[in-house]
Amino acid sequence: MELHSFLLEQLYAGVDGMEGLRRGRARAFENYVLEAAEIIDAGDHVVVVQRMSGRGRGGDRAPEVRAERLG
Repeated sequence: MELHSFLLEQLYAGVDGMEGLRRGRARAFENYVLEAAEIIDAGDHVVVVQRMSGRGRGGDRAPEVRAERLG
């Protein structure tokens, strides 16, 4: 499993990579939440629509982001 972050221009690979990504987001955000909003069977693949939200540390905004992942 791997994820390429276009925003951070970084590739996260394997369990260690995913854990590193999670830790980084947890450090950057207060109340960080990542949840599967929808899981779609796409034959040989699975599409996961994710909802991410959280408040940036020291910030007053709480953005919500929706992202699709193909696995």
